[in-house]
Amino acid sequence: MHFLPLLLLISLPSILQSATIGKPVKVPDNDPTLQSLISRSVLQQTNNELRDTVWWVPVPGSSLQATKTSVPNGGKLYTTYDFTLTSAKSTCKKNAVSYSQISRCSVDPKYSDRQLCKVTLAWTEKDYSTVEMETYCTRNAQNTASKP
Repeated sequence: MHFLPLLLLISLPSILQSATIGKPVKVPDNDPTLQSLISRSVLQQTNNELRDTVWWVPVPGSSLQATKTSVPNGGKLYTTYDFTLTSAKSTCKKNAVSYSQISRCSVDPKYSDRQLCKVTLAWTEKDYSTVEMETYCTRNAQNTASKP
């Protein structure tokens, strides 16, 4: 009988996860997996679509409104994320800063342009080589630059 509470404690995460299998679940903006997917895959694709001379980076404080749906696939979890990424021009030029260093870039306050991207990303969890995504981006050009 002393083992019953221990067994329940060990099996509780599996029970909770199975209750959400196949159902959309809200994901907090600061979720480490979501942030890793954005930095390792999403930013590169959205920047490739823009074809600008500077890197575009996420706007701090903008909500991703993310959800994820997971289903078992061959003993692993196959997860689809849906979210909206708001990005802006950064202070970093592509020819001077490599993509691997994009985390050092910050939003350039001279520009108010924003890019909104609706992202659907699917992958086998913990296997970045399986990432597949579709992005639909619109650019909101409010001003091209602030006047000095």
